[in-house]
Amino acid sequence: MLTILPPSFTLTDDSLQELLLSSSSSSKSWSAREEACYLIFFSGTLPVLPGSHTASIAGQKEEEEEEEEEAQGDPLSESQLTSLKEGLWCPDCRAALLAVLSIFSPGSLAATTASSTSTSTSTTTGAASAVEARALLLQVSREQWKDRTDGGHVYRKRYDVQSVPTVLKWIGGKEVGRLVDEECADVDKIRALVQG
Repeated sequence: MLTILPPSFTLTDDSLQELLLSSSSSSKSWSAREEACYLIFFSGTLPVLPGSHTASIAGQKEEEEEEEEEAQGDPLSESQLTSLKEGLWCPDCRAALLAVLSIFSPGSLAATTASSTSTSTSTTTGAASAVEARALLLQVSREQWKDRTDGGHVYRKRYDVQSVPTVLKWIGGKEVGRLVDEECADVDKIRALVQG
């Protein structure tokens, strides 16, 4: 399940635990869990995509529910995917969008789009359906990300994220794997991170 968090949302340990608990039947805290969760740091602003949802933020819940209902329709067409990519300010994020969605939100992609534009030699559609990973897509605005005052963006300090895109794998409250920049555009590398 992919949860998309807007640039205005700042992830803390408490909010991470709350988000993971809200999407799980387990009452264990995120630091005590054995299953993996993934933090995906991305540029720009993505809308609610088919097969994903947004986190509830005070004052935005009704608007997000309406957007989610609209997004439950058909998978993204190739032209919609192109439009999404154009809305991202980071070239590496534009390159990684299809690979990230094919693994963490396969319902958002039309099968023809996923297989025809794969950055890997294998097809993405079969492998994506086997992944049942909990992932949070954390978006950062260009202004916030480029601002280096006081050590820079909170994610640079808290998660040692120095570039976008970055995919972190967490198990038991600790980072156990990471993909950075062009690695995030490689479906096989993402699949290996998820399965490893």
